[in-house]
Formats: sequence, structure tokens, C-alpha cells
Amino acid sequence: MFQKINFILHTPRTQSFGVLIEIFLGLAIVAGIIWIMMEIIDWVIKPKN
Repeated sequence: MFQKINFILHTPRTQSFGVLIEIFLGLAIVAGIIWIMMEIIDWVIKPKN
């Protein structure tokens, strides 16, 4: 599945668009990791009921 996506992204016609998608996915993953860390920190700091 990932190889098919990779192939689509790296055809010359869609290469620049593919780069934008990769950057966007990278930012989304980083944002997701930060959000999860914030949630964990929040859960750890709050007293458990």
C-alpha cells in the first residue's frame, strides 16, 4: 500500500504536490505526537480519581 502511494507521489507530474503532501503529513505526525504528550502530561499531573 505504501509503495503504491510512494509511486504516485514520485511520478514527475505530481512530484511537487507529493512533496507538499509529505511535508503536511510530517507536520501532522509531529502535531499528533505533541498532542499525545500533552494529554499524557495532563493525565499524569492531574490527581487520579
